[in-house]
Amino acid sequence: MQGIGDKFEELYKGKPDPWSVKKAVSEKFRLDRLFGMINFQNYNSILDLGCGEGVFTSKLTKLGDKITCVDISSTAIERAKHSVDSRGKQVRFLCADINNLNVLDAENKFDLICCLETLYYLEKSDREKLLDGIEMLLRENGFILFSAPVIGKSYYTLDELKESIGAKFDIYMLRILTIRFHGRIVPKIFHGFMYSIGLFLAKYIKKLRYQVGILAVKKQ
Repeated sequence: MQGIGDKFEELYKGKPDPWSVKKAVSEKFRLDRLFGMINFQNYNSILDLGCGEGVFTSKLTKLGDKITCVDISSTAIERAKHSVDSRGKQVRFLCADINNLNVLDAENKFDLICCLETLYYLEKSDREKLLDGIEMLLRENGFILFSAPVIGKSYYTLDELKESIGAKFDIYMLRILTIRFHGRIVPKIFHGFMYSIGLFLAKYIKKLRYQVGILAVKKQ
């Protein structure tokens, strides 16, 4: 039976940028909004979990000098090494399963941990295990940035996502990143209206899909 690591390695070997993160306008919009959620201070040390080919990592180099990048695909990690401008920075790339954060030294805490488009790929028990590992690696008053699609059988509902994260972290900020209808991105000007009615309508309109970002802080 093919494991999740094999699936991701196969995807990345099949073609570069399999989710069009570098090319799609909607993806640039999503990543810019995520970056805006954390771009209010610098961070001594940053961990990018599920870094892929390093697109968001390149943004993170603007906020800190010490960055650790982890992905389960060796192909993605090799591409990230070549795409991230690490001049003047301490950037470390690790090919590892995020379910096994023991590869990271628990004594070296992080001020910011990014976990984008990752949690929903895991079984529920593994999600809790990952959140436990993140909590262990996060420095006091450190931030954790999540992003995920909500609504739909394969993903979280918004309440499930907030409950899962809120069990271990205090939610500091929640932001709609993108809303898509029939695969097309809905302009930002309509997000307020869509948010107020859309989470209800999305239960009935299967082509309506939200992407949200959550910034949380370690509980005291």
